[in-house]
Amino acid sequence: MSRHCVWLVALAALAGSAHAQFLAGPPGDAFFVFPPTSSMGTVTNNLTITNFVTHFTVSGQVIVNVPPGAVSGPLVDWTIRRALDPFWGSGTLYTATQLIGFSQPPTGGTYGNTTGAVQTYATSYPTFGPGGSISIVPMALTNGAATWGVINASFAFVYTSGGTNWVEQRFSLNGDQIGGAGGNWVIDVPVDSYLSTSPIPEPAVWMLFGLGGLGLVGWHKRRA
Repeated sequence: MSRHCVWLVALAALAGSAHAQFLAGPPGDAFFVFPPTSSMGTVTNNLTITNFVTHFTVSGQVIVNVPPGAVSGPLVDWTIRRALDPFWGSGTLYTATQLIGFSQPPTGGTYGNTTGAVQTYATSYPTFGPGGSISIVPMALTNGAATWGVINASFAFVYTSGGTNWVEQRFSLNGDQIGGAGGNWVIDVPVDSYLSTSPIPEPAVWMLFGLGGLGLVGWHKRRA
């Protein structure tokens, strides 16, 4: 079987196993609990939050204006929270986190390799922490740069509605500029945070189909 046929079969199997449901409903839309911050420079926040039936998405760019010379630390950090329906009931759920985008440091500099993570989890105040609801997408910067296209799901966990409960997204990425003139360091996303009855929710699967199609186009071009 050819490489592109194997790819399509794998994506089709994933799509057949996913069936998203409306579980993460308002009353409250998603909002920044902590807007994007950085210890490496001045932040321009061009992110927007969009609410959907099963998830919310933050998309756009965070631009960090890094000064010249050696500077390192938290490059970008934010937290987003969305309220859950207090009358939904009880059941076994999953969270999922999908990251697509890139990191592009200022040109002409030298950069170290760093790590970070974006995660989605269910929480309430003050008693119920993330626990087994955490879904994590690790991030790694090689010489300050990266291109992302990953979705990961949490373990199954039992959720019972009532009181004040949320799904939260936490994005935390470190940077290391060893030397250079500085300038704009661009972090481009979307990040999707899901709450679902299946490990990989349906909208995310269709996004993976799109990425798979783009990959096939690139593969055929390389073959040509």
